[in-house]
Order: sequence, then C-alpha cells, then structure tokens
Amino acid sequence: MEQLNQSYYFELKDRVAELEEEKKLLEESLEAIQSIYKQMEKPMILVHKKDKKIIDANPAACELFQMTRKQLLMKSLHEFLYLDPKDIIDSQDQIIREKGILRDEMILELKDGTIKNIVFHAFANIREDADLYILSEVDTPIKMLEWERTMHLHSFSNLFSQIIDGLIMFNNEGKIVQANPAFCDVVGIKKEELIGKSFKTFIPKRDLEKYKRCFQKLCKEGSFFGEIRIQVKNKIKKFEVSVSSNVFHGLYMAILRDITEKHEMEKKILESERKFRKIFNGAMSGMMIWKDAEDFDDKPIIIQELNETAKNLFQLKNKKDYTEQLKTIKLTNQNNLSLLKAIQWVAHKKLNLCTYEVELNNGTRKSIEMFSKRNILPGIHLSVFHDVTHRIQMEEQLKKSDTLNIVGELAAGIAHEIRNPLTSLKGFIQLLKGDINGYDTYFNIIMSELERIESIVHEFLVLAKPQAINYKYFNVIKIMQETIDLLSPQALMDNVELRTYFKEREMNTYCEPNHIKQVFINIVKNAIEATVENSTSEKIIHISIHQTEDHWIKVVIQDSGKGISKEKLKRLGEPFYTTKEKGTGLGLMISYKIIKEHGGKIEVASQMNKGTTFSIYLPINQS
Repeated sequence: MEQLNQSYYFELKDRVAELEEEKKLLEESLEAIQSIYKQMEKPMILVHKKDKKIIDANPAACELFQMTRKQLLMKSLHEFLYLDPKDIIDSQDQIIREKGILRDEMILELKDGTIKNIVFHAFANIREDADLYILSEVDTPIKMLEWERTMHLHSFSNLFSQIIDGLIMFNNEGKIVQANPAFCDVVGIKKEELIGKSFKTFIPKRDLEKYKRCFQKLCKEGSFFGEIRIQVKNKIKKFEVSVSSNVFHGLYMAILRDITEKHEMEKKILESERKFRKIFNGAMSGMMIWKDAEDFDDKPIIIQELNETAKNLFQLKNKKDYTEQLKTIKLTNQNNLSLLKAIQWVAHKKLNLCTYEVELNNGTRKSIEMFSKRNILPGIHLSVFHDVTHRIQMEEQLKKSDTLNIVGELAAGIAHEIRNPLTSLKGFIQLLKGDINGYDTYFNIIMSELERIESIVHEFLVLAKPQAINYKYFNVIKIMQETIDLLSPQALMDNVELRTYFKEREMNTYCEPNHIKQVFINIVKNAIEATVENSTSEKIIHISIHQTEDHWIKVVIQDSGKGISKEKLKRLGEPFYTTKEKGTGLGLMISYKIIKEHGGKIEVASQMNKGTTFSIYLPINQS
C-alpha cells in the first residue's frame, strides 16, 4: 500500500512539472502573440459578436481610427460605418457565423468626417465572445464611389419595396420592368407575371385614347401628374399618378395612389350635400345656419346660409349680406332688442319654441315662432322659424268670439232684467215731470241717462239675439248719404265739416241696409267726437267710397283727431274696450260683427296727432 502511494506521488509530481513547462511555453507564446498583435502594422480589432462593441484594438487600429485605445474601447463598430448600412453588416455577420471567415469591404467615417475605404478579414470566435477583424485601408476614390453607388441602390431598393403607394418602373414603350409589392397587391398579380407587361393592358378600353395622349405628353415633357383609371379584374379603380423620367438607366418611375375610396366618399359627400340643400331650400319652415361672431356687440352672429322660406319671411333682398340686412330687424315690446341677439339668446339658453313679434325693414310686423339647435357641427348652429302671424290673429279672433259668446249670454240676462224696470222708470219720470214744476233740468238729465241705458240694453240685445237678416241689393252710397244727413246737425253743432268723395252715384251690394247704416253711424259719430277733442287741428272728416281693382266696395272714413296708439289700436273691437271717457266699446264690436256677417272686413290705421282712418270693405259679387 505504501509502495502504491509513493508511485502515485512521483507520477503526480512529474505531471505537475510537465504542466508548468507547458504553462511557461504558453505564456511565452501568448507573450509572442501579444507582441505580434501590438507590433503588427495591420490594424486589428476584437469585436463583440452580438452588439459589435470594440473590446480591444492594437496601436495600428488606434492610429487608423485616430483615437486612443481607451477612447476606442467599448465604442460600437456601427458608429464608424458610413451611411450606416445595417442590412449589409447584418448579412456580413451571418456569413462570418456560417463560414467562420470573411473577406469584404466597408467604408468608415471618422470623428473628423474623414472617409476611409477598408478591406477587412474577419475571423470568427477568436475568443468565446469575440471575432477578430484585420483591416486594410484602400485609398481609391473609385472604390468609395462604387460603395456609395451600391449603398444608394440598396437603400433605393428597400424604399421601393417598402413604400405603401404603388410604384412601377417602365421603359419608353410602356413595358413594366419593376414593380413594388404595393402595386402587385393593387392589381392582384405576382411581380414575376407583371414584369414585361405593357401598362396599357390595365387601362379600360374607353380610356385608351386618353392614355395615349398622356403617354405622348410624358415622352415630350418628361413628367406627368393627373388621374387615371385602372381595370383590376372586373373592377375599375381610380388612381392619382405622378410620373418622372430618367430615374434609372432611362427608365420612367410612376407613383400610383389609390383614390377610389376617396373619390367614392367625395361623391357621397356631394350627394349628401345636394340632398341637404334640396331639403334645406325646399323646407316650408325658415332655416338659418349661423355661427357666433367674435365681436358680440356689433354682430352677435354671422349668417352662413338662409333658405328661400327664411328670405321671404324676413323680406330680404337676394344678396349675400344677410347678416347686415337682419341686423336692423328689431323685436317689438322687447326694449328694441335685435332679432340676431334674440336668436343667439334663445340658442344659448336652450329654450323651446319662443314667439316674438318683429318689425321688418319695410315696417311690416310679423309674429315669428323660433327655436335653435346649437352645434349641429362644431361651432355651427341651426335656427328654425315659422310665421305664426295668421295663427295668432285667428287665436285672437277666437278669443274675441269667446268673449262675444260670454257677453251675449250675459247680455241676454241683463237686457231682460233691465228692460222692464227701465220702461216703468221712464213712464213715472214723464208723469212726475208733468206734475212737478221747476226741475225740468234734472228731469231732462234723468231722461237722457235713461235713454243711454236703453241704448246700451239695445246693443246688448243685438249681441245676444241672433237675428234673421234680410239681404237686399242696395246702394251703399245712398246708405252713407242718409247717415250723413242724420249726423250733420251734430257735426254742425260741433263745428265739424263732413267732406264726401263719391265718384259714382250708385254702388250696389247685397246687404241689410239698416245694419250697414248702424255701422256707418257708429264710425262717423266716433270720428266727429274724436275730431272735436283735437282742438289743434282743422276739424274736417273725409268720407270716400270707391271700387277697388280686386272687386271690393271700399268705404273710407278719415278723421283729424288725436289718433290712437299702436297698443290701443290692437284692442279696438273688444267688448267694453273704448278710448272714450263714457264709451262702452260695444258700438265698434257690433260694427265689426255686422261687417263680418256681410263677408267684409274693417281695417284701421292711425297716426298720433294726425287722425284715424277706418276702411270698410264690402264684397260686390256676394249674394
């Protein structure tokens, strides 16, 4: 056992001695290699396999890169590559990995901008993590130019393949020599099948003449920009095309952008706009498209579109300055508020239907119902208007009609209750007047007041009791003459002159003469009283009768009184509404009722301190 241990010891000792000798030889070899590496005239660098970091460099390499070893270490080889041809470097690295060695070229750009053409030998796996590059500088401008050409062609090839628009290159005969994937996808044909085809084969038959003209223009001028159609199988697509000449070896290059969807979208938008305009302009409601103005005080809103109904509603001239025209339209009874500000206010407050009376530029008043919708498009608003003037007038007439019914029912009861005691009072007053002397003045006042009460009761009965009217074909001028004869004494006493203007002696219509006379009496009597009140003017009442062009008999009674305000003018004809101190308002109400039953109408116009004009229209042909 002891002999075995001694034998193992001596063998181990010999082996250690051998290893020490080998180590010494290796250190001497490594020292020699390092000496050769450092003293080598050829630049040498160790490059990390994965990230291409420089992990060692000999002095010759430092001189080539014009940097110290410390500065050079841990820089990437990619940082020095001219034009940074990453794709080429990656392909070179793949060969090194596969074959273990590679001879090739690269162009380096130093820190100061110097360009150097380099031939390199690359050896794989010199270290576990690194490759060795031995570099040789080739100082030939031709080599650098060839390298740049290769780089540019490589970059152009990548760009040509990756661009999303269709690209083709063709010769002066129109034959395709190159096509990118995008164009192949558009036409649905592989690149190999496209090469050699004439571009003309993709043009629809009816566009061939246009294509020939465009190609001739291209050959002549060297460039072309426009739109063409390409037939892809059974479908025709529209393209925007730009062609340049002599791009490479005398070839033409065309960039084709598919605008089929864009064109279809534009058509849909145009069709949609056409339909909108047709609806907008044909709408029975007034419509206005507008936006807020920056200067709120001058122009609260700026009008962009008005339909025909709105133009007619506001009686605008057919010009583009609609904002200026509407700016002058005011709301009545709203502190002189402009229509434009009212529209904006309604829109901002998000109110429902609002009704305002407006006064147009020609003085006409209309009742307008409006509502607004904000932001139908960003910053664009819509307002809708309805002319409800006629509806409001009808509503007012209905109210008056309801009032008449109420007054009629009330009158029927009052008239019957008052009439009998009134008759008894008149009889007893007359008896007392004969028996008692010295009180004639009082008895006269009592009788006058009783007669006035009787007159009011009579008017009540006219309203309360529908009467059968016996129409006759009668001369209106004669009825007016009888009225003037009846009221002349009162006019004479009040120093009022009645002037008449009758072009004809006879003007007939179907009427109930006594009722028409009652209307004339009511209105002429009111005219006399109004003229007497206005002591500053000449006391003349003008009465005229003539036939209008649209077949009406028009009776005009014009006084020279103080006039009636616009607010009071609206209420004329309402029961118990009167401008006179002791009036009841029933006389005018009855007059309106009688003329309406005759198929006519009464219009009233008045100016303060100038007088009032009543125009009574009676139909000629109504039987």
